[in-house]
Amino acid sequence: VVTGLKNVEPVLERLQAGTLDLHFIEVMTCPEGCVSGGGQPKLLRDSDVPEAYAKRRTATFDHDKALPKRKSHESAAIQKIYAEFLDKPNGHKAHELLHTTYRQC
Repeated sequence: VVTGLKNVEPVLERLQAGTLDLHFIEVMTCPEGCVSGGGQPKLLRDSDVPEAYAKRRTATFDHDKALPKRKSHESAAIQKIYAEFLDKPNGHKAHELLHTTYRQC
């Protein structure tokens, strides 16, 4: 994962030079991260932007902290799937069914 366009160029240079072995690159380009992403309101005066981003960030973290389950492996449904079907995390069946593989097209 590369955050910010300024950080993409060095990654691409290393990739072209053959010094970086990657299968996938995710570039996240929203300034301030997702709190200023494409789905966020843009009708703000420039002077209000920092406060709006700070409040969005705080609200997101507060919401996350208040959730009863914050990690997928704590979900009763996921635990049941492993107990009844997948056996164990990182086990053979889980690896075969849940891991992604890439191939040259």
